[in-house]
Amino acid sequence: MLFCGICPNSYSQKGVEISPISVHSIDTRTCISKFTSYYIGPTNSHTTFSYLRNRLHNLNTPNISLLIVDSIKSKKSVHFRFIQTYNNILVYRGDVKINCTDKGYVTSYFDNTFSFTNVPSTNFPSNGIGDIFISTKHNTEVLKKELCYFPQSDQFIPALRIELLQNNNYNFETILDVSGNILYQRDLGAYYHTQAPIDSTVNALVFNPDPITTASVVYGTPYVDSTDIDLSVLNAERVSKNLRVQYSGDTFYLKNNFVTIKDFDSPVVAPAFMVGTPSFIYTRAQSGFEDVNAFYHINKMQEHIQALGFNNMVNYSIQVDPHAMNGADNSQFIPSSKRLYFGEGGVDDAEDADVIVHEYGHAMSHSAAPGTNSGNQRQALDEALGDYNASSYSRSINTYKWENAFSWDGHNQFWGGRKTLSTKTYPGSLIGNVYMDAEIWSATLMQIWGDIGRDTTDELLYESLSSYATNMTMADAAILYLQTDTILYNGAHYTPICNRFFNRGLFSSCIVSTNELPHKSSQFKINTLAFAEGRDLEIIFDQPETGNISVIDIQGKTLYTRSIYNTQSIFIDNKFSSGLYFITLRTEKNYYCTKLIRY
Repeated sequence: MLFCGICPNSYSQKGVEISPISVHSIDTRTCISKFTSYYIGPTNSHTTFSYLRNRLHNLNTPNISLLIVDSIKSKKSVHFRFIQTYNNILVYRGDVKINCTDKGYVTSYFDNTFSFTNVPSTNFPSNGIGDIFISTKHNTEVLKKELCYFPQSDQFIPALRIELLQNNNYNFETILDVSGNILYQRDLGAYYHTQAPIDSTVNALVFNPDPITTASVVYGTPYVDSTDIDLSVLNAERVSKNLRVQYSGDTFYLKNNFVTIKDFDSPVVAPAFMVGTPSFIYTRAQSGFEDVNAFYHINKMQEHIQALGFNNMVNYSIQVDPHAMNGADNSQFIPSSKRLYFGEGGVDDAEDADVIVHEYGHAMSHSAAPGTNSGNQRQALDEALGDYNASSYSRSINTYKWENAFSWDGHNQFWGGRKTLSTKTYPGSLIGNVYMDAEIWSATLMQIWGDIGRDTTDELLYESLSSYATNMTMADAAILYLQTDTILYNGAHYTPICNRFFNRGLFSSCIVSTNELPHKSSQFKINTLAFAEGRDLEIIFDQPETGNISVIDIQGKTLYTRSIYNTQSIFIDNKFSSGLYFITLRTEKNYYCTKLIRY
């Protein structure tokens, strides 16, 4: 039985202190992941269900089926999530994620289904049991009540799942057995620790990204929070920016298609507005400064997302309270209400663009892959997404100490912050703390950022994000990232990406060549276009060669190998499915490698 004050899915920005190490097997479980390139034709819930039904062993048991939960469209793919049922009752976290290209190919699936070897009981908790539990919680809104089978110790316990929103900022779920005992409980908030019309442009002053970075200093006198008072050195770091806001009557409001500043959590602080004058000029001692700062940076982040071609990722006016959490030194995103809460303890969280963008990353993840943020490594990937976004965003503005995630809010006496320049490797550096483990993935992505640039690194990350699944691992995320490069760029960035993953332990095998074999040269000719269209592969040498030729897939698996002796041309039957492949040729004198695409 599990009950904890801060449960495994509590994603606190300052998570170092709370050390959220899971104590329940439901959180340490990892999924079965499969990466493929199998053609199924039209990609819809029926064709993907049929594909899964024929491949998942756990679906062969009588009374077991799958229920479609959601489908998400990304730039070049479609992503479906199913949940396992037994006699039409949900199996808790028994979900399956399947990802397909627009052209009808299954690229991966992640299986979290359970094997039912015994017939479970049908003695479920009554609604009255749930009502008794709810009655003990004050100021609570019931978001969902549903029956489920809860897996525990190789048994499936008939249970009642209740999702609640308490005091308007604590979103959690509780699993009760037939006697009303708590089997499991977790916080659903992702911590840092109607669309409004766009009518007008106003001027404002913000930190961009924070006063420590623009001043090129470290935290310390005189660059200190000093309980949020107006220090001249800090106010001097404000810069002028234009904002697109709502204009109604004679009043300007901090609302538009991407953000709505709203007071929905304590302390009570009315959102900033301006009557008559299109100017939101505040000092940091005024509450309006945090309102404007959060509003500006979320808008800039969403504009970046849209510029990369993602038109349905958090594409709504997200509600933001820059003065929330009852003054605590923490922030959060609540999936059920799709709201962002920023605390005011220590340095006000809404004064630091890193905190704002990190927390917005949780909203991005929920939008791209809803319902999948469970399991220790999956949660670490979510935290890493936020930390990476923070460093990526800040580095694009100012390179000073970009590796210090939460430059102004952390790395001081309030808390230590985190870094995206870690040397941690996978899986040896995993400790079960989702915040510390996140540094493996965020640091790797920042290395890739340095190799191929911000836009491409972000684009590959955001597109692959839609393929994320419950209980997936960081190694799974690496393969999804490489697959995405194949889908979007025909594998053009394979070598730098693979090198970074391989060096971190995230990818087991990486083809690194001393020479890149051209499609046509004075030595070799390869019919790459014919191979891409499905015809046999032909390699012609200008002179007879002796050596070994291999065909290797994106995961490093050798699919074909052949020795040649004094040979000038060879044919390889094209029995390969759609995807990225590598042809390696080792002769007596050289080793060559080139990429090939099969459409």
